[in-house]
Amino acid sequence: MILLVTILLCASSQQLDVAKEQLFMEWTTSSQIPNVTFGLPSEEEVRTVASQLERIRSEIVLATAGNLSTTQREIDVPFLLAMIDGIAMEYSVEQSAKCVEHLSLLNDGFTGIAASRVVRMRLRAAMILGDQVAANNARNAFSSLQHPHPEDATVIALFDIQQSFGAGDVLRARKLYDRQALRLNRKKTQYLRVPFANGYARVAPTTDEALHGWFSLAECLVEHGYNQKAVDCELVKWMNRLPNPVNISEESNDSRIALLAIRLEIADTLQSNNTVALEQLIVLARAGDGRAAEQILEQGESNFSEEAIDLLFQFPNKIRYSIDYWHLYAAGLDVAKRNLEQALKRLSPIAKSEGEYQSRAIEMINQIQGMEVATIYQAFGTSSDEGIPTTLKGEFTPFAMQGLLQQSITLCHTEGVHEWNRATLEILLTNSNGVAPVLLAEAYRLLGNCEGARPLFREAIRIDGPSVQAIAGLADCNRDRQAMQLVVNSTSPDDSSSYWYWMSNVRLLQWFLEDGGNKVEANAKVNRLRKKDASLGGAMFISQFNSICR
Repeated sequence: MILLVTILLCASSQQLDVAKEQLFMEWTTSSQIPNVTFGLPSEEEVRTVASQLERIRSEIVLATAGNLSTTQREIDVPFLLAMIDGIAMEYSVEQSAKCVEHLSLLNDGFTGIAASRVVRMRLRAAMILGDQVAANNARNAFSSLQHPHPEDATVIALFDIQQSFGAGDVLRARKLYDRQALRLNRKKTQYLRVPFANGYARVAPTTDEALHGWFSLAECLVEHGYNQKAVDCELVKWMNRLPNPVNISEESNDSRIALLAIRLEIADTLQSNNTVALEQLIVLARAGDGRAAEQILEQGESNFSEEAIDLLFQFPNKIRYSIDYWHLYAAGLDVAKRNLEQALKRLSPIAKSEGEYQSRAIEMINQIQGMEVATIYQAFGTSSDEGIPTTLKGEFTPFAMQGLLQQSITLCHTEGVHEWNRATLEILLTNSNGVAPVLLAEAYRLLGNCEGARPLFREAIRIDGPSVQAIAGLADCNRDRQAMQLVVNSTSPDDSSSYWYWMSNVRLLQWFLEDGGNKVEANAKVNRLRKKDASLGGAMFISQFNSICR
């Protein structure tokens, strides 16, 4: 009989210890209970936590039927019941009075997590009961604790944030949030980041302000390598916790919501309509979204590639991949355009570092330094009398030949196809092995040889896709109005596509008149173009426009 009583006593004591362990293990290792206690829990979260608490409460009550030690009965039991009621009062207000009653049985001799839990529950119970004096006293008591638990410190931070909102100091509230969020970035406390953002939304005075915590968290996650699409999906779920759902629309006055709506639409559009998706991505990139600029580049060559790489370097802290990776990418583009000095400038810091891409940067530098660098004016032998190019000075690699042909085409685009430029094109076309089809095609077009240009433009489009140069050149050779109008619509008089803008406009007007179009209408169009540039694209085009007006 004595042995049975001893076993029962031990069983009661162990049962209480198990209940305590179950409560604190769940409470300090997952976001399940913080989701309920910090604010804006879902109905499912409340049901799950309520079920857990009732099970643990039953085990505690059952343990009190046995012979517990004095310490367990006078300290552990009221402490555990205070904690359970303190959690439950967040969704069942009547439990706050019971929490206060249990807390009143405890002295102030607690330390560590127990001490911070007790003070935290006193503060929250006072807030729920509307006792501001007791809440302030609890806040002051918390400041004297030496090692409060991070979760309790976060509850106190929410109290301070709420007080700042009450005083109308939104800026201070945001600073308090950002400071505590930074502290929660540690591995052991990251489970509190989402509940904390939910809590900020709960105490925020407006719906717009409620979004601050969630968008700050989303930005942090993306910066640490999380997939933007997955983070956006979570953002939508978080915002759905608000009593009044947020209308996620591109027309929203809140730029954060509008940009989120664009990103969500892009995610759906990218697979089905790449062109539309790229147009939407460049809008995001211009607004400061470096990840959107990356996505444009990941889709391959497009009309937005050059702008995207420039925007990406403007927002280096908002990208997923290493900035060195994109400097290597940009250096590759520089080499393709024969801008070797700029490429070396990009590569030099990477080669001097000890980063992931050091060896690749060194390799590219060696390749660039081994290239034949020649300018168009140094590459040719000329006739003694007129200085017109007649031969190439020596042999050049295909890469060097491509660079020379690109220089010759650029001169033709800016100066016109005069005798010197025509001679360089003709000589280079006789040494064209390994040169890109789009450059060969453009050289033939400039010389008026559309029969030679057409198949090369088509090959360039097949290999590299429909670039502005290839579409415009082929449209010119085929007298294709519809394609040429697309060139007008996709180019500008103010950027690197300006040559194609003026060429496409002058061709459409010439064809219009050749087909019997009204001269007055053509003159009106030219006058409208003069307002964009009085020189009508410069020496290459102004005489052609003037001919239209005569």
